[in-house]
Amino acid sequence: MVFRKVNRAAEELYKKILALDVNKLNIGDYNKKYLLDIKKSLYSQLQRYAYILTWILSENNSAIEKIKFLDYGGGTGVLSLLAKQLGIAEVYYNDIYDISCKDAKTIADSLHLPKRDYIEGDLDDVIQYCKRTNVYFNGIGSNDVIEHIYDIDDFFMNIDKIADETCTMFMCTSANPYNKTIKKRLIKGHKIAETIKRKKVYGWKERDSIYAYRDIRRNIIEEYIKENNIQLSEEQIQILVDRTIGLIEQDIKKSVDIYLQNGKLPKVDQKYPSNTCDPYTGNWAEHLMDFEQLLETLKNASFYRSRSVPTIKKASHSNHISILGIK
Repeated sequence: MVFRKVNRAAEELYKKILALDVNKLNIGDYNKKYLLDIKKSLYSQLQRYAYILTWILSENNSAIEKIKFLDYGGGTGVLSLLAKQLGIAEVYYNDIYDISCKDAKTIADSLHLPKRDYIEGDLDDVIQYCKRTNVYFNGIGSNDVIEHIYDIDDFFMNIDKIADETCTMFMCTSANPYNKTIKKRLIKGHKIAETIKRKKVYGWKERDSIYAYRDIRRNIIEEYIKENNIQLSEEQIQILVDRTIGLIEQDIKKSVDIYLQNGKLPKVDQKYPSNTCDPYTGNWAEHLMDFEQLLETLKNASFYRSRSVPTIKKASHSNHISILGIK
């Protein structure tokens, strides 16, 4: 029953988006390019979003009209558009990128599917929004977001602060470390992000750096030691550059301080050592994560019926891996 309703809504939204004249929308190039590109794979994208909403509604005992749904890290907002098309009245959108928040509202309004509210920022900002408005969500969904969150353990330990007592959360990512083909491709992408300066092309996300992450870390370390009259050899600097892979600027500087105090170096991810992030934003380059560990983290965060969908044993045959959390 739920699946049929969601599928019908997806078909209706599919027609609306295909008919949308994206070039006439007053939105940024990043989201304009994404919307134009997504039209080529819109059917499969909507299938995934339908899958997410079907799981949330099937596991949640609340009626559709009682759902307060949050599209976390929504980008252009297609997942929340589907939720609205389905008939969920209280649909909320969130993204850390200010331009995406503005553009998502423009896109939703043009399709006559406005959200209840648009929340700019990361999880801390959403937590503050919930405290301020006394709005807490009983449905939280995202697609291809968790692989970019800097401190994913901290995120899952605090996600319950925006959830009500009956919340169902479903988060899906294509950064599936159990699929050997995907893992190989993502590791190659990590090495490119580490070593190659990128060119700004049409649709570039201005929040992202164009410089090689390894070079950014070196610049941060060299500027920091210069500002603080710290003497380090070239060999020591190179070791710090290598060992601070996957750290944001403030943590890179802390690592330099700790190294000077006791000679200790930060630990590199032993399971997926190629993992790297933009040192200025903490945005991971398709973070390969240990999902067994994430599930344990979720259990400690009161989503005690957490489980992977599909199960991790079967994930090697899937293009995506998902986490379903139920309070």
